[in-house]
Amino acid sequence: MSNMINEENAFILSLIGGILITIGSVMTLLLMPMYNDISANSVISSDTVSQEMVIDMMPIISSLGIVCGIIVIVGAFLINGAEYRKLGAVLVIIFSLLGIMGGGGFLIGSIIGIIGAIFAFKIK
Repeated sequence: MSNMINEENAFILSLIGGILITIGSVMTLLLMPMYNDISANSVISSDTVSQEMVIDMMPIISSLGIVCGIIVIVGAFLINGAEYRKLGAVLVIIFSLLGIMGGGGFLIGSIIGIIGAIFAFKIK
């Protein structure tokens, strides 16, 4: 098991996590018109205000997810070099967790990113 924990695997896992977080957030942003059409055709209920608020906040949340995904990718490249490996791992963990708000790259992106950062911390 310990031979799986190396710089290359930490880099690849973190990079894949960042890419998934970014793709998931971009897809959410691109599908916004569909969400707006659904909400416009929905039946008025007591939850209408909260539904509208969530739909209004989706571009902000998706943009946050895109930024988090890009920072996770940057962290992955920092993990790849020995000099800034710990900083890269911290960035990947923090922004993978924050990226969950933007969808987390179908959630699996955040999980893979966190695993990659844990691998980076365990590298001697």
